[in-house]
Amino acid sequence: MTVVPVDGPASLRIELEVGKLDVVATDRPDVTITASPSNPGRSGDRAAADAVRVDRVGDEIVVRGPQKRRLLGPGKDAVDLVVELPETSAVTALVRYGSARLAGRFGAVSVELPFGQLSLDTAERLELKGGHGDYRVTTVTGDADVRFKWGSTRVGHVGGRLQLSGDGPIMVDRTDGPADLKTSTGPLELGTAGAGATIRSAYGPVRVRDALRGVIRIDGAYGNVDVGVRAGTAVWLDATSQHGVVRTDLAADSGPGTGEETLELHVRTGYGSIAVHRSST
Repeated sequence: MTVVPVDGPASLRIELEVGKLDVVATDRPDVTITASPSNPGRSGDRAAADAVRVDRVGDEIVVRGPQKRRLLGPGKDAVDLVVELPETSAVTALVRYGSARLAGRFGAVSVELPFGQLSLDTAERLELKGGHGDYRVTTVTGDADVRFKWGSTRVGHVGGRLQLSGDGPIMVDRTDGPADLKTSTGPLELGTAGAGATIRSAYGPVRVRDALRGVIRIDGAYGNVDVGVRAGTAVWLDATSQHGVVRTDLAADSGPGTGEETLELHVRTGYGSIAVHRSST
């Protein structure tokens, strides 16, 4: 185990070829790094764990595993890396094949994960560049940029702007800022849209459970669209399906009342039905 004393939140950079990364943020005065073989009975894993290096580069703590020139899937030398560091620390991590778990409260987080799973509790900002895998993010208090090729993705609460693009099932619970969501295939669901959204889907159903305010634009090609509008929000609706039915149970009105939230809703789809109704929230 390596211990690095720090004065307040740290800045950490991690590069790991194959293995499992666990980063835990707590109230502590130092950074500890523990590297162990994923399979203690395998000589290659033991050698890879021994080859992990920790350096101080300016204000940044850099943790590097052994570098491989070629990586042809699983079965290569793997390391389990556990890092404990102060809360609100900044983390930049590259895990080429494996998993990354970030438990606790972090500052800015940037993760590149070509193959594997990500789990993140809370970050002030997030940049995720994924390939193929599963992604679980609980809370980002500021902006989030999430891009991947294919995976099952669940994002909880984003307090700032959310940009998300990738294929596979996507679920976002709540956005307080504007959201830009794009997928080529797979179901896409947004829970509460607090400040408008732009949603583009080539193939798959789109659902917005609770639209609150702002401008929401949904462009679909194949798939049904379902939008729930918060009670008390006045809506300007523009909905068209080339090959499908448009249904709404919203009552026509002359305009918003005093103090009412307003929503501008544009929905387009090629093949599929559109339903607009009051949300259950």
